[in-house]
Amino acid sequence: MPSFKVEVVDTTGAGDVFHGGYIFGILKGLSLKDTIQFASALAALKCAKVGGRVGIPNLNETITFLEQNSLSEIVSGLRKS
Repeated sequence: MPSFKVEVVDTTGAGDVFHGGYIFGILKGLSLKDTIQFASALAALKCAKVGGRVGIPNLNETITFLEQNSLSEIVSGLRKS
């Protein structure tokens, strides 16, 4: 699966954010593909911000990013339940 193109400024915590997003996607009932894309989007957004904890994207930022990258079907899955 291709990665998202972002300007990387700090990779601190990107793996942790990916794993958190992966668990969140599974708990929300997303498909495996959508879960991986969601987690990858979170990690990409994290890499575009400086700081470990302060650079973690919130759900609204991530939804906007997914919509901008033509992945609205993932957003629909996130809004269920």
